[in-house]
Amino acid sequence: MSKYSKIIKKAASYVKESDALIVMTGSGMSVDSGCKTFRGEKGIYDDLPKRKNGEIMDQFDVMDHQFFVNDVASFWYFYGQRYMEY
Repeated sequence: MSKYSKIIKKAASYVKESDALIVMTGSGMSVDSGCKTFRGEKGIYDDLPKRKNGEIMDQFDVMDHQFFVNDVASFWYFYGQRYMEY
């Protein structure tokens, strides 16, 4: 029996007894799961909102708190689409 067997069995019991499970992963899992990537072909960043002057925002703009403060409707539209995709 390995030194990790007890830990693995305990973790397995937590999973078995839980009502839900959330798994945090790194990049690369999106494609394998059928989800859009951020930067890939037809990725999330290919569909960025436009500023009021018509200029397309970049990915840093949509992650900035000022995006929410300055244009709450566009914020919820952009992040609402992301939420519905996942």
